[in-house]
Parts: sequence; C-alpha cells; structure tokens
Amino acid sequence: MSTIAGSAQRVIIDTDIGDDIDDALAIWLAVKSPELDIAGITTVYKQTSKRAQMVSALLRAAGRSDIPVVPGASLPLISRQIYGRPVDPEEDPVQYLEEMRSEPVDTRWTAAEFIVRTAIGAEQPISLVTLGALTNVALALRVKPEIADRIAKIVVMGGAYDMNVSEYNFSCDPEAAQIVLSAGVPIVAVGLDVTFQCLLSERQTAAIRDSSDPAAKLVMKMREHWASPHIYLHDPLAVAAVYREDLVRTERRVVDIETGGAYTRGMSISLSGMNWHRPAADSHVRVCTAVEHQAFMDLYMQRILAFTPIEESDGIA
Repeated sequence: MSTIAGSAQRVIIDTDIGDDIDDALAIWLAVKSPELDIAGITTVYKQTSKRAQMVSALLRAAGRSDIPVVPGASLPLISRQIYGRPVDPEEDPVQYLEEMRSEPVDTRWTAAEFIVRTAIGAEQPISLVTLGALTNVALALRVKPEIADRIAKIVVMGGAYDMNVSEYNFSCDPEAAQIVLSAGVPIVAVGLDVTFQCLLSERQTAAIRDSSDPAAKLVMKMREHWASPHIYLHDPLAVAAVYREDLVRTERRVVDIETGGAYTRGMSISLSGMNWHRPAADSHVRVCTAVEHQAFMDLYMQRILAFTPIEESDGIA
C-alpha cells in the first residue's frame, strides 16, 4: 500500500528497463521516495511487453503492485538503426528472466494513451521522468499537443551537453528527442556530463547484494546478466532530481538534437554556447552541469537500504 503524502509530486516513469541495470535501480529509488506519487510506469524500445513484465516483477518485490505498468512503443518514430546497426524489435532485454513471464501488464491502452489520459485527468499538472528513448512521450505530444500544458516538467535522462558523444537514449530515437525538447514543456536534462560522476562503490554494491530486501535480491539477480562491472546511477539521478533539484546545478540552454549526421545522429547540441550564440534566458530547457554526487549517493543508499553513509561528502563537482 502506498504511503504517499498529499504533497507528493504525481509522476509517470517511462523506462527501457532490462539492458543496463540502472533503470531497475531508478524504479527502486522511486518507490522508496515518499515525495513521489507514481501514477504509472510505461516501457519503451524493442520488447516493451517483456520490459513491462520486468517492471511488474520489481514492483511486486518492492511491495508496490498497485502501480499500473503499461507497455509502449517498440520501434522509434522513423529510424530503424542505432549506431549504424539495425534495430531488432524482437530482441529480448538482456536481464529478462523466465520467472517474469507470468507477470501482469496493463494492455488496455498504449503508453502514449496512458500518458495523455493521466495528464488530462490529473487535478494538477503531472511530471514525467524518462529513462529511455523519448518515443512514448513524443507520440503523446503528437496525439494531444495540448497536454503540454498539463505537464509540470519532464526530467529527462538523456544527452551529453559538453561531451563529444551521442548518448544512447537520444540515439535510439533522435526524432522523438527533438519533438520533446522543442515542445515548450519545462525540461530538466540529466546528461552523461553529470551521471558519469555517480558510480556505486564496491562497498555500496556489496551492501545491496547483502540486503535481505526482496527488491535488492531481484536487482542483483538481474545484474548478473549485465556485462559491465561498473554500476553508474544514470537513471536514479534523474529520479532524484524530480524532488531534489538541489543535488544538481542547472543552466538554461537552447538545445537541439542532430537528426541528419551519419555519425552524430542523436547528439544533443547546445546552440546557446560558442558559435551559435542563441539567447537562452527564455529557454524551457535546463541542462544539468554539475552534481552533488556524494550527497546523491548517500541519499540513494539511505533510501533503498536505510543505509548509513560510508563516505564523506566532497561537495559539488
């Protein structure tokens, strides 16, 4: 049962859970955050029904099966390639487990329809937290452009704003990212510039592994199928930024997404900096340029495990 207070922010989380472990870690943080009233969780990219089953399994382990889970778009709006390789919509999520096949998902509507219905039906504007490609949100804005006025903000884990790289989530569907970032909705962009500073230490990982929490056990079982030895908290930082913006420093920028380059498709381009000089004072996009990474890591561990911080804060980076 939810213990959400009346002042909690109503949110929809959109995720591509199942490949990198940080989506699961982000959802786990969200259900442990009383500041958030989770209206539903939608899934995006490739096998979205299986991704939805993964979310349902995690919510059940966390004691939050009351949260609706809705599968969304399997393919990008236009492109059928990422990084020069074809997109296979039938490709299973890396961390999908056989035991998840019986998990329930809500198929009464698509993710885009769920976003529209929830935004229109809410008493107050809702927030969105996107942890994957922006296809579902772009489709919702296309179907019902007026929902932009019913969205308080979108916290986007995506992009790299001072790095020469095409970040994965935007590269999965550059056109969708362009639609969302140009819709006029207030955006907090949590990019690789800050998320790469949020790395679980070996001691923190061990604390999660040793926990008796059923959600921790499931996350660690899923993590066995994630090849990287490093666990960066890309998506959890986006979740935390919904209610703890003091953890990040932001800067207004005019941002566009490269959709035409052979090697740069999906790159997030800051047009208010050098060369372009477009005025950013009225921009609706705020890019995270720094993070209180130790304060965030402490918050994360305290929330998921009621954990005592093991490292001292060294300030904003």
